Amino acid sequence: AYDGVDPPLHNADGSLSVLKIFRDVTERKRMEKHILDLERLAVLGRLSSGISHELRNPLATIDSSAYFLKSQLKGADAKVQTHLDRIRSSVSRCTEIIQSLVDLVKMKEPSLTNIDLRAVVSHALAGAEVPDAVAVNLEFADTVMVAGDWTLLEMALSKLIDNAVEAMNGEGVMT
Repeated sequence: AYDGVDPPLHNADGSLSVLKIFRDVTERKRMEKHILDLERLAVLGRLSSGISHELRNPLATIDSSAYFLKSQLKGADAKVQTHLDRIRSSVSRCTEIIQSLVDLVKMKEPSLTNIDLRAVVSHALAGAEVPDAVAVNLEFADTVMVAGDWTLLEMALSKLIDNAVEAMNGEGVMT
């Protein structure tokens, strides 16, 4: 890359010449970009940390309230109990998503374990808002074990499910 320095040179006969000086600034530019990326990550880390703190407190209140209601409504019908369980499950999922975002910004390595992908898909579908007009067709191989991070895989699958439902305009068959 050329850095724009063109000092004039006087020849022995009095004429002028121009000497072009080129400096390779590729490495400097790469380092500057790297520093900017690190600064952005630091800002994102502080932001996600603050947001996660602000979201975890109300989620903890919702979770403890659902727990209290479940204990007080032991004689309630199964539908009430199911909805309270869904509230607690969704709070747990939100907490995991928040932690995953914080971990992602901190660039923490995924926690790889052997996971039955069928269970992750089923869990992601259970938490998804799939309209009644969308039929879900699950087709699995006999064994679907993968080395992966459950939370990150579930987040990715949930996003795929949401995008599929949106692309289908809320009706059709999702396989």
